[in-house]
Amino acid sequence: MSNEKPAHGTFCWNELVTRDMAGAEKFYTDLLGWKAVDSGMPGMKYTLFKVGDKEVGGLMDMPPDVPQDVSAHWMAYI
Repeated sequence: MSNEKPAHGTFCWNELVTRDMAGAEKFYTDLLGWKAVDSGMPGMKYTLFKVGDKEVGGLMDMPPDVPQDVSAHWMAYI
């Protein structure tokens, strides 16, 4: 995430949780021109989406304990 401090009460981060990281990465980089960069986070695959040098969101695998009927979804953080 960016080190910029967001204004109080505003959304500060968006994260996509999916079972198809490769497909989601291709979709959003093609559609929006985002750059996808591996975060280097130890113990898990986590991709950062960037516009220029600004980090605008993250992408991660759906945790294995999440029921199969839960679809991919964006989580927004305030």
